[in-house]
Amino acid sequence: MNIGLFINNVISFLIVVFVLFMAIKAMNQLHRKQEEEPQSEPPPSREVQLLEEIRDALVKRVGLPARRRPRKNDFARIRALAASALCILACLEKISANSYSVE
Repeated sequence: MNIGLFINNVISFLIVVFVLFMAIKAMNQLHRKQEEEPQSEPPPSREVQLLEEIRDALVKRVGLPARRRPRKNDFARIRALAASALCILACLEKISANSYSVE
């Protein structure tokens, strides 16, 4: 029979499989390197910056020491003050959006 042809086909098949394996392995390594690179986060929006400033001001106003663990009552006071600040911000946005002019 044609054993020589069979062996030739097996060797060709193994070469093709090896080349495909190496190509897929290289693609996976490139894909992993792209995932590992840290994505630069966009700067926080103006709203987030304002909320962080409000949070920091409220923490200072409430007077929470850095070492003391906050209690539930402290969080309730901070939440109430933050809600008030958000309402004030919303009103200021409406006023500035309407741009009333006083003459």
